[in-house]
Amino acid sequence: AKEILCCIIDDSHLSVSELEIDAFVDGDVWGWNESAELEGQRSHIYLVRMEIPFQNDLRQSTPLRVITNGEHQFVSSPIEDWIEGNPANFTIERDKTSIIGNYMVTLGPNEAPIVNLSEDYALPWENTSYDFIPIIEDAPLSIHDCVWDIGGLSDNIGVDLTAFTPDSNISVSVTCTDEGGLSDTIEKTLVLDDGTPWINASNEVQEIPPGLFTWDLMVGDDHDQNLRVYWTSNKSMDWWYTGDILDTTFHICSDLNSINDDEIERHQAKNQCEYWLSAEVSDDVGHSVIGNWTIRLADVNGPVVIGHPENSEGEDWRTGTIFRPDDIMRLNLSHSFDDHSAVEDLTFEITVAGQTTTDLTWEEAVNFPLPMMGVGYHTINVVGIDEQGNRGGQPIGLAIAPPIARNLEVTDITHESGEIEPGKNRFWITVQNNGASTTEFILCSGNECTESIVAPSTYNQNATAIVSLEVEMGWFDTFGVELSYLDDNNNTVVKNSVSQYSSGTSIGGFELIVGAIVAALVIIWFRQRNEARF
Repeated sequence: AKEILCCIIDDSHLSVSELEIDAFVDGDVWGWNESAELEGQRSHIYLVRMEIPFQNDLRQSTPLRVITNGEHQFVSSPIEDWIEGNPANFTIERDKTSIIGNYMVTLGPNEAPIVNLSEDYALPWENTSYDFIPIIEDAPLSIHDCVWDIGGLSDNIGVDLTAFTPDSNISVSVTCTDEGGLSDTIEKTLVLDDGTPWINASNEVQEIPPGLFTWDLMVGDDHDQNLRVYWTSNKSMDWWYTGDILDTTFHICSDLNSINDDEIERHQAKNQCEYWLSAEVSDDVGHSVIGNWTIRLADVNGPVVIGHPENSEGEDWRTGTIFRPDDIMRLNLSHSFDDHSAVEDLTFEITVAGQTTTDLTWEEAVNFPLPMMGVGYHTINVVGIDEQGNRGGQPIGLAIAPPIARNLEVTDITHESGEIEPGKNRFWITVQNNGASTTEFILCSGNECTESIVAPSTYNQNATAIVSLEVEMGWFDTFGVELSYLDDNNNTVVKNSVSQYSSGTSIGGFELIVGAIVAALVIIWFRQRNEARF
């Protein structure tokens, strides 16, 4: 097979509007001429391409007719709408103004058509006027004559399939011949399908949890084993899905209670979210069945607990303030809600200061009184339970700050070395602030005093100040310190603290015995000197 690229066809010297083409090969020499004659050995050319100039002049207004030798025919061109006729005798419409360039036409030998049928294996038995249409692949301008045999019938249009036995097999064959005498035949055995598919899903309501949903729909048919399933739903706009295994997501609808609703609205009961779901199951011949279900989203989420502590100021309750140990406090849960249940239908469990109270109604829990608690950070655990038994909650923190009133105390006294001897000794005194105010104070031991200041304490730590004090100590003196400061009424508060440190306590027992003996000898000696010598 050879592919020949032909020269440009220029009809400027032709006196007629017809071009007769015959192509031959003499060795490696090829060509065209008006008389369609070339001397030498003739050999068939497999593929020929010719280029026709479009020059936007008067000659272009005349159609160009191409007549082949019969063995060659039209195969393709860039715009096939410009060509009409049959494959061996066609006309190129050149009446296209303002177009300049070369228009290529491909010619080749006639090839047999390829014939097929759109029906795979089944036919709709109930069709009383069925049209069999062959699918033919061939050159664009080819003309075909088809001969049919449909269960003994030769007419392929308007066939009454009900004349045959349902669920039986029918043989169909067709032979199509083109204008060059080449042909192709297709034969198929098809079943006459008279049944519709079925769906094995009897529950009209499918209750599922929100989120991912997979459903292997059980479908079947008497003949078709590859059914088509087309799903639709109002779960979102224009949603659809194909396949007998549904794999999708159902989200919570906007009708349920949420934090975005006002307090009155979100305290009301709401229905479960529901969507409709439909599946159309069809076989190859168009038989179909439709299944419809209600998808109901189950209530699987617990209540949303939102709470904050409040303290009383007279008849008013305030939140966001600093809490003190002697405050009257309560826990306000008024912003809590459940996605489905009305807030009045919820029950609560509240654990505070190690005590748990259960089965609380909304009226009992919404403004739950809190006990007095000491300075520090406390956790209140609140759990809400809806009508389905779903639990939800969160820990709520409560920081109790120290009282504002000034309250200092000495919490620790340390000697710089641990050995106490008569003479100068340095001690380190730790003063702790049990109040929430910066406080100035004075520490004194005997005649030695020093002034200092301590920062306010908070709920998570007590502020302290460590002060150094150097004092003169004699034998067997015990170190003590006097703490003084002004209270909130500008009255002086004095607190005394005595340490475990005493001077001279390092003398051991042996040294004490020796000292006692020496003292006794001195006394005896003194008495002997005072006795009468006579």
